[in-house]
This record gives sequence, C-alpha cells and structure tokens, in this order.
Amino acid sequence: MSAEAVRSRRLEAPALPVRFTATDAAADGQTRTIEIDRERVLVRRQVRGMAIRVSLPHQAYRGVSLRLGTEGCEVRLEHRDPGLSVNLETGADETDMFAQWEAWGRALSLPLMIGVVDGDCCEVGSIANAKPVARRRSHNAVKTRRPSILLRRKKGDKLRALRLYREREIIARS
Repeated sequence: MSAEAVRSRRLEAPALPVRFTATDAAADGQTRTIEIDRERVLVRRQVRGMAIRVSLPHQAYRGVSLRLGTEGCEVRLEHRDPGLSVNLETGADETDMFAQWEAWGRALSLPLMIGVVDGDCCEVGSIANAKPVARRRSHNAVKTRRPSILLRRKKGDKLRALRLYREREIIARS
C-alpha cells in the first residue's frame, strides 16, 4: 500500500476498534484485512483459496516500533513472525509519526521500540500498565534501627521480662 493511501486512511489509536486493509505478498489478491480492538489483533487473508483468520492478544506482540528510513517513517506493530507484523502508519513528517508512535503504544499498552526500516528494532522503554505499582515503604528512623519483622511486634519491656520473686522458693514434694 502506498504512503498516500496510508496517510489518507489516518488511523487514530485511541479510536479503537479500527479495521483496514494492507498489502500482503503471500495472500491471494495481495491484500489482508486487519482489525485492532482493545484486547486483540485479528488478521484475515486468503492463501491459495483457503481463508485464514489469526486472532492474537496484544501481549503476543513485541511492541510498537518507529522505523526510520530515508524516505520517511513508519509505525508498526512488531511480532516475532514478520508475517504477523502490522504497518499502522507511514509518513514523512517525523514529529507526527513520533506522536502516533506514542499514542499507539499507550492505547495498546505495549513497549515502544525503535529501528531502521530494513533492520531489527530494540526496545526504548515500556508504557506503564493499567495497574499501578504499590508504594514502597519509606525509610524512616525506626526502619533503620529495627528489622521489618520486628516493626510489626510490640517492643518488649525489660523490667516485666525479668521476674523476681522476693519470697522464699516453694517446692512441692510428694
């Protein structure tokens, strides 16, 4: 698919679900249909007259990559199998592609990756998931003096622990 056709299509990441067609050299008619929603990516194509439908969760993908080339940039949904990777955006404006790259990564909760058009890509950072991480305990003065297991216990009283009886000892004899 040409860059103009992709640009005119203008996918909006937060407006999921989205459905579009893309070129596929192995498919009959050289096209495949791709649907992306909040939970999964669905790829439909026909190979030698047989309909193939592949449904993958977002976690099956490595991340959202920004690939830089001499003619422009492309934003792709990267999979370990190159046949399942999905081209999301293509354009010449780097700032616009950068914004689309971040928006797709945020919308799909996938790590951001960067690479060159004909080469491999590497992870830049990851987007925080929906679950917030629990706060760590702060380091305060008591924490530095006592182990954390003892923080949950009451402190002992030395005078109460030392039991002294000032009377004669009573021993029971039978």
